[in-house]
Amino acid sequence: MKRLSKFINLTTIFLAIFYSILLISNPQICKEATIKSILICGRVIIPSFLPFIACVLFISNSNALNGLNFLNPITIKIFKLDTENFLIFLLSFIGGYPIGAKLLNNAVENKKISPESAGKMLLYCTNAGPAFIVSAVGSEILGSQKAGIILLVSHILSGIIIRFLAFPLTVLSNQTKQKTTLPNTADNFVLSVTEASKSVFSICIYVILFGGINAYIISLSEKIVFLKTINLFLEVTNGITQTRNIYIISFLLGFGGIAVWCQIMSIAKNLNFNVLKFSFFRILQGGISVLITFILLKIFPVTISTLTNGIKTEYFYTSLSVAVSTALMVLVFIISLQTKKYTGKLLDDMI
Repeated sequence: MKRLSKFINLTTIFLAIFYSILLISNPQICKEATIKSILICGRVIIPSFLPFIACVLFISNSNALNGLNFLNPITIKIFKLDTENFLIFLLSFIGGYPIGAKLLNNAVENKKISPESAGKMLLYCTNAGPAFIVSAVGSEILGSQKAGIILLVSHILSGIIIRFLAFPLTVLSNQTKQKTTLPNTADNFVLSVTEASKSVFSICIYVILFGGINAYIISLSEKIVFLKTINLFLEVTNGITQTRNIYIISFLLGFGGIAVWCQIMSIAKNLNFNVLKFSFFRILQGGISVLITFILLKIFPVTISTLTNGIKTEYFYTSLSVAVSTALMVLVFIISLQTKKYTGKLLDDMI
């Protein structure tokens, strides 16, 4: 395990050095990709994610759900989850990718669920939200709300199937539940909006960062063909905008992308889960979603627009500033790796 951890960190350092060389040698690519990613955040990510995440967190932090325990017999019988954990599963679909991990991490902190049980739930509580799939992907990117609805139905059904494939006989209960002080409505509103803003900001940072990486991969893929495939799986939003194939998009929504995985690992620090198993279930959900999408399109054919939205921008900063600032960030990152104490645990050392 220590050798694997050192290998991963050395590989990361090598890639960081290589990326800094690319930034200095051709900063124009990073500049254009950064502008495009910022526009994606402003036009797609923030309008789609922020309102939903704020609402989900407001509901989760309030006492409005405390009176739903009478549904326990139903949720346990159907989903093998008590009401509170079923609501986390449900809200992971409503809020989008980081919400499931955040709610599970909060549940562990409040001793409502064990780290092991939360880690198992993370396998099927990593989902894209309806606002992102229907509004951003369907209407904005594909130009078809109907296509977005088909992708949403496929995604939800694949997530439910994953629930039954992941530990189908496990009933998660709140036997160790600890009473917590609930905030009043005003405080809850402020807290929810603040946490939602932090989550959306984190998402946008990864979109911008991986947008630059994707741009260089696309540039290099002219000589190294297989790189065209790799860049689709790094960041889901950038990956989706680079393809109009609805089946690939369906897979990417279930897969999530490496950037989403990084967000989840940074949020779900209190969860005990296996990274390899988590990766396997992300691939599995993506594959199941593609199959369901194929069936739905046979029943409900969809015409997808071949036109992309034109975005005109003005460049407000120089290539030199982008290269120097990013190179400095890479340097700080390398120094932090050198000073980091290795625990021998893969997940801890990755984070």
